[in-house]
Amino acid sequence: MSSQVTNYLHRSFIALFEEQDGQDIWSCIKDPTNIVRMETAIYLGKTPLESITPELLKLDIFKPDSGQDVQRQNRFKQLTGSLVKYILCNKLDKYQLNDNKTKLRASEDRQQIFSAASTYKAK
Repeated sequence: MSSQVTNYLHRSFIALFEEQDGQDIWSCIKDPTNIVRMETAIYLGKTPLESITPELLKLDIFKPDSGQDVQRQNRFKQLTGSLVKYILCNKLDKYQLNDNKTKLRASEDRQQIFSAASTYKAK
């Protein structure tokens, strides 16, 4: 599976994907429960990233107090979006990317990692 992913990813993401943080993100995204969350989000007109953010926040790279370099963390956010697209559009082959992005807002009871995320629709 990893070679299929690295064939899909832009070359600038491959080194990040191969790091432990990249592998942790990949494990989180491909978890069957999180795939169901992402598909449900699409059905409800939400972004898939929004639906798995609570799970992503458990990973070291995205913990608020991780002390990670902001630029490095931003690259991992981009990798995360690319991996979500891979799962939904390539592996499942049931969805396609919409042209627009949705702005995401944090709330008192829901922390956000992403300021904007792509939306998808069923094929």
